[in-house]
Amino acid sequence: MNKKSISESELKVMEKIWESERMLTIAEIVAALREDREEWTYNTVAMLLTRLAEKNMYRQQKAPKAGFSISRLLAGQSLTGVKQKILSANSAAH
Repeated sequence: MNKKSISESELKVMEKIWESERMLTIAEIVAALREDREEWTYNTVAMLLTRLAEKNMYRQQKAPKAGFSISRLLAGQSLTGVKQKILSANSAAH
C-alpha cells in the first residue's frame, strides 16, 4: 500500500468526517471544528478537503448539499488504527 503523509490539520478534518454518521457539508465541518476551538474558515476547510481528495483519503458524493465522507480506502478500520498508520507515515516521511 502506498503510504500517504497528511498534515495535522488534514487529520483534524478527517476526524470530524469520520466521527459523523452521515455526510457533512463544508459548513458543518467548520462548525464541528469550531467546537474544538479551531477557528478555520470555510475556504481553509475546502482547501484541506481538496488536498485530502488529491491523496485519495476521502471521496465526495453528490448530494443536495455538497457532503463529504471518508474514502472506502479507510472503511472498516478504527479511527485509532487509521491515525496510527497516518502518523507513522508522517514520521517516516520527515
